[in-house]
Formats: sequence, structure tokens, C-alpha cells
Amino acid sequence: MLSRDGRHKNGSFRRRISCAAVLPYALLLTAVTLIATASTPCHAENVVVLLSANAPAYRDAVKGFEKSTHHKVIATYDLKGERDPGAAKKVFEKILTEDKPDLIYAVGIYALRAAVQTKTSTPVVYSMVLNPPSILAANQDNITGASMNVSPEQTLQTLKSLIPGLQRVGTIYANDTTGFLIREAQQAAEKLGITLLAKPIDGPGDAIKAINEFKDAKLDALWLVPDNACLAPRVVERLLDVSYRLKVPVVGISKSQAQLGTTLSLCFASSEDIGQQAGELANLILSGKDAASVPFTMARKTSLVVNLRAAKKMGISVPESIIAQADEVIR
Repeated sequence: MLSRDGRHKNGSFRRRISCAAVLPYALLLTAVTLIATASTPCHAENVVVLLSANAPAYRDAVKGFEKSTHHKVIATYDLKGERDPGAAKKVFEKILTEDKPDLIYAVGIYALRAAVQTKTSTPVVYSMVLNPPSILAANQDNITGASMNVSPEQTLQTLKSLIPGLQRVGTIYANDTTGFLIREAQQAAEKLGITLLAKPIDGPGDAIKAINEFKDAKLDALWLVPDNACLAPRVVERLLDVSYRLKVPVVGISKSQAQLGTTLSLCFASSEDIGQQAGELANLILSGKDAASVPFTMARKTSLVVNLRAAKKMGISVPESIIAQADEVIR
């Protein structure tokens, strides 16, 4: 049908239909573009990696870091196990003056110590370190990272799963090294309705004396913390001896300790995942968060070893739920 000017009356109608059909697709395309823009970093910052040594676990941590961060690793330095603080510090200073990175990723204890010894505002994220608060200086607010420590709450919860009526847990520790861990454990114990009897020690000799005092403490379990003063062979041997005499389980921190006779061991399971945690922290800092406001993390992937032989000797029946969770069972 023609209009007065000779054009089809339904022409404008067809144009309206066409516009209506295209509009949803146009809106969808715009939305997708906006989402993609929001999820894509506008600018990748420069990161330098400092390895304590060229060890497989450290390389795995770097692999995890690179997986989880969109920022660019521009250089990697290897301290080659260098224990001399002065030599390690020189490498760190060279990174600051020559590479001028936006962030340094320090892998392992020697790399972290080099960062601690060097005064700089450049943020540092570490990984593959045990008990990092014992290494950091009180006023170093440019450093955070991903530790190898297992959460005390997870350790106590695992013990409680083994012994549902768990009430009293004993441990020894050196305040300068693992005092931070015990303070966190006390909070977790209170939440779980457990009394934590934690005895501070000054060294292996003091540790033997503290362990002997556990004989009359009416404990339900013992916890071996990652502290050099507590991990001397004679200290571990004495703790296991008391454990068998009292018929109470010990939770250790490594597979080798479970093989020696601890009922359970709980430790970090993946160097790569710890590296991923470090990468996530780096993303937060390089997106504008102050390193001082980003707390260090503990291992989120853990490995549980259950020693059924040790449990049997103490008359402990290990629940099937614990065995099902175990990464390894010693029978």
C-alpha cells in the first residue's frame, strides 16, 4: 500500500522491526565488552623473582605465582643457597637499582632475609617460608606473603575429629619462633572448647624438661609445632616416648614424623598452590592495596598422614572419616 508521497506505508514498520530485532544483540555485545574490559588489567606491573636456591619446590612456587598473577616477571635471580647475609643483600640491592621492579617475589627463607635486611618501600611478597613473623622486623610494612604453616585451628580440629571428647592438648614452643602460632592456637582452642597447655622453652635441653612435666598434666593429645628447638631428634624421641606412656596421640608436621611414630601428621601439600597464594597477594598489592594491610596466609592445601600402627599401640580407634581424609595411611 502506498502513502501520499508514493512510499510503502509499511517501510518504516519494517525498519522498526529490524531495529527491535538488532537491539538485544547490540546490548549483549556492549555488556560482554564491558565485562571483558573490567576483567582485563589495564596495565601489567613489573615483578622480579628472587629465589633462595634453584630447588624444585621453589620452581613449583614460581609456576603457581605466574599462573595466578597477570603481572609481568621481568627477571629471575638465584641466590644459590647463599647464606651470607651481606652477599644476599647485595643481590637484592642490585634488583632495586637496576631492575626497579614494582614488586619483588622472594621465594624461600634466604630471599626473605635479604628483603628484611634492605631498607626499601618496594613491596615484597614471599612464599615457601615457615614462621615468617619470626624473621620479619617489627616495622617492616612493605612485606607480606604465603607461608608454609598449617593453620592451628585446622590442626586442633583434626585432633578433635580423632578424639571427639578432646579437652586438653599439650605443646612446647620457643616464643621468638612460634609464639605467634601459639597465640593463634589459643584463640582457636577457646573456640573449639579445648584447653591448650603450651610450655615455652629456651632450647632442646629445656624442651626435655617441659615434656617430662606433661606426665602429670592429664592430657588428651600432644602437638609438635614447627620449631627447631622442638624438632631436635632427642626432643621428638622423648615426646613420642611420653605419648606412648600416656597413650595419647601426637600430631606432627611431616610424613617422616608419622613414620617415626606420631599418630597424625599435617603439613602443606603443594608448593605450587603456595605460589598461587603469593600471586593473589601480589595482585592485591599491585592493584593499590597497602602491603601492611594484607595479612600473610597459611597453607590452604594440606596433606594428612595417619599412622594406624601407632594408634593401635595406644588403643586409639581412628574414625573412618579421618582415614578417608588421609593422603597416606601407615598400616
